[in-house]
Amino acid sequence: MAIKMGYRHFDTATIYGSEGAVGKALNDEFLNYRTLGREDIFLTSKVWGSDHHDPVSALKRTLRNMGMEYLDMYLVHWPFKLKPWACYPVPKESDFEETLDLESTWKGMEKCLELGLCRCIGVSNFSTKKLDSLLQFATIPPAVNQVEMHPMWRQKKLREYCEEHKVHVSAYSPLGGPGNAWGSTAVIESPIIKSIALKHNATPAQVALQWGLLKGSSVIAKSFNEDRLRENFGALDLKLDDEDCLEIEKLEEKKILRGEYFVNDTTSPYKTIQDLWDAKLVRALWAYSSTRVYAPNGLIEQSSLPSPNRYGHGPRTFLSLSSIKKIGPNHSIARQQLILRFPNLNQVDLVSECWVSSRNSSILLSRGVLSMHIDPWLLLCSKVVLESVLIDRGLKVLATGCQNLRKLGLVGGSELGLLNVAKESELSQKLELHKCSDCIFQGIAAFENVQILKLAGSVDRFFTSLVTDIGLTIVARGCRRLVKLELSGCEEGSFDGIKAIG
Repeated sequence: MAIKMGYRHFDTATIYGSEGAVGKALNDEFLNYRTLGREDIFLTSKVWGSDHHDPVSALKRTLRNMGMEYLDMYLVHWPFKLKPWACYPVPKESDFEETLDLESTWKGMEKCLELGLCRCIGVSNFSTKKLDSLLQFATIPPAVNQVEMHPMWRQKKLREYCEEHKVHVSAYSPLGGPGNAWGSTAVIESPIIKSIALKHNATPAQVALQWGLLKGSSVIAKSFNEDRLRENFGALDLKLDDEDCLEIEKLEEKKILRGEYFVNDTTSPYKTIQDLWDAKLVRALWAYSSTRVYAPNGLIEQSSLPSPNRYGHGPRTFLSLSSIKKIGPNHSIARQQLILRFPNLNQVDLVSECWVSSRNSSILLSRGVLSMHIDPWLLLCSKVVLESVLIDRGLKVLATGCQNLRKLGLVGGSELGLLNVAKESELSQKLELHKCSDCIFQGIAAFENVQILKLAGSVDRFFTSLVTDIGLTIVARGCRRLVKLELSGCEEGSFDGIKAIG
C-alpha cells in the first residue's frame, strides 16, 4: 500500500520486531509486481545495545530476517552498551555494561560497511556532545543522526553541528509520536500548527512534516492507516512561508521521548536524564482526558502532573491511571518501584489505552495486588498490528509478581497470556474477558479455581466475542468450581454449550 502511494524509504530496527514483515512485503513487491527493484528502495535498520559487541553478526541476522543482501543504512540505535543476554527490550540495571566502549562498537559498524553488508552507517539518539566524541576516533564518519525532531523539539544546535560536519539529520516522530505509548498529540493539536494548516487548507500533520523537510531533514512518519499515509505524503505539496516558520519558532520546546528506562544511578553510564541527552530537559509533553487523577503523591513523576498536591496524599489501596491518555514505562511511573512506594496497594486499574507489555508491566510487581483491570492501548483484534508476544510477556511478568491475584479483567488477551496468569496466580477466582474468541478458551480452562467468569463483546459489534459450544465445553472441563457465567454481546452459544457448563 505504501509503495503504491510512492513511499520509498522504510525504517525498521531489531527492537521493533518488524524486520521480517517489512522484508516480506518488499520481496513480495519485487517478485510479484516487478514495478520496483531493490535499488529503488532505501532500507534502514538499527543495532540494539545488546548487539554492540558484534554489529556484523547482528546485521547478518537482520539481513536473514528481511531476506535482503544489504541495507542502505545501518544505525547505532542508542548510545549505550548492554550485555548480550540483556532483558529485551527494556534493560534491567544488571544488563548495562560498565563502560560505553563506543569506539569498539563503531569499529564493528565500519566493518559492516567494508563487508558490503550496508551502504551507509550512522547513529540515532546522539547528542551534539556524543556525536563530537564519536567523530574524534571514527575512521568513517556517520552519515546520519536519527533523532526526535518536530516543531516542538526543533534541535537547532544539533542541526547546525550536523550541517557543519556533513551529517544528515533524520527526524523520527516528526508529528510528536501520537501513535506510540510514550507519544503526545501536542504537536498536531497545537493552536499555532492548526492555524497554519487552516491558512494553507492543509492538515496539522502536513504542516509538521513540511516544516521538517524545510529544515533539510528527512522525516519518518509511522502509520498503519491508508488515509493517514496518503495525508502524510501530501505534505510534499505544501509550501510554508517565512511567516509560518516564524510562528512555529514561538512554540515552547519540550522533548517527548525522554528515555528514563536507560537511566539509573548504579550501572548505567547515564545517571540522569541530563546525562543521556547532555542537556537540561524541560517538562515532557502530556495529554489528559480528564481532570480526575487517582495518583498517590510520588507515583507519577513530578514533571508529568501540573500540581501533584491537588490529587491527594497518603497511603492508597487503589490506583487508577485511567485519566492519563497513554502510559508507558518511559514517562509514567518513576523508576519502576511501585510496590516499594505503595506497599498497601491491592487494586490496579489500567483502562485507558495502556500498552501492557514486558517493558512496563514490571512497574506493577506486587504480591499484595488482588485485583487488576487491563485494557491494552493496541488491541490484538484491531487493524493496528501488535505482536501478541508483547502482551503475553507482559501478563507473565504481572502474574509472576502478583501471585495473590484474585480478579483479572482483560481486553484483547490471548491464550498464552492467560495460561501464564493461570500458572502463576493459582488463587484467581474471577475473570472478566472482553473481545475474545474460542482461541483463548484453553487459557480460561487453566484457571481451576475460577468461580465467576464474564465474557463480553463490544456494543459496536465490530469486536463481538465468538463463544461456541466447543469453547464452553472446554471451559466446563477445566473450571470445575465455576458458579457463575455471564455472556454479554456474544454470538453462537446455544443451550448445549450452557448445559455443558451446568
